[in-house]
Amino acid sequence: MRCCPLPDQSEPEPEGLSQSRDGKIEVEWAVPAQTRTRIEVFDVAGRRLGTMTDGTAVPGSHRSTWPEGGGRLANGIYFLRMDAGAQVRRARVVVIK
Repeated sequence: MRCCPLPDQSEPEPEGLSQSRDGKIEVEWAVPAQTRTRIEVFDVAGRRLGTMTDGTAVPGSHRSTWPEGGGRLANGIYFLRMDAGAQVRRARVVVIK
């Protein structure tokens, strides 16, 4: 499922969002050049719950899943914030088991 159109590939941004059946958030995203990238997860109260990715990403498509390991998310609404270079993107994710 696509969350945002990619009108200009020069700007890094989330390509699509999906929620898997095991209570995890999966994000597909791309950057056009090597870019410092951080994707964080927040609850509806604005509390940061965790970080999906944090580091320098090489050009191309990537996939991040959160939470890692055996953790699962409760049903609800979550927000993602992606910082990639000078770009900031936000997305909403609904988790339903």
